[in-house]
Amino acid sequence: MIILLLILPILALRKVSFALFMSLAAIVQTILILITKHALFKGMPRPAEYLKEVSFYQIPGVELHHWNSFPSGHTATGLMIAASLMIIFSRKKHFQLLFLSAGFLVALSRVYLMQHFFVDVFAGAALGILSAWMGRVLYFQFFPSKKLNCSLLAFISFGKSKRTTTPIKNPEISV
Repeated sequence: MIILLLILPILALRKVSFALFMSLAAIVQTILILITKHALFKGMPRPAEYLKEVSFYQIPGVELHHWNSFPSGHTATGLMIAASLMIIFSRKKHFQLLFLSAGFLVALSRVYLMQHFFVDVFAGAALGILSAWMGRVLYFQFFPSKKLNCSLLAFISFGKSKRTTTPIKNPEISV
């Protein structure tokens, strides 16, 4: 989630709506992971717990966790960010491929580091993508106006500028 602290301000400088959409997706993702990981599937063993009697290569410097494996929260976060950015930059296909690749690298790293099983990563990826989609739905549900489709700097200065010229009335329109 620390990566969001870097991404959200950058998105807000581009458009406030982008940052708000990704924030909603992050909230949904956090709630889904908390419910699934710590309520529904609490105590699910990780690969290190299953393989504690087997000798295997361990990546130096990586602390192996033993419990609360399902689903992978890191994968959910990575794919939520990737899917959100893919929605935001839907017209830039090369960016979409980059974001999707980064999300799947996060997922693969969780298996490679022996922190999760494939099923944990798959479920985390599904929850991350679902969170991005739900964040988009919530954004359009609660913020239908286009007032937030501007940069944070422009949004902040909305109330400061006053009209200095009088509007020109159209003579063809009768009142």
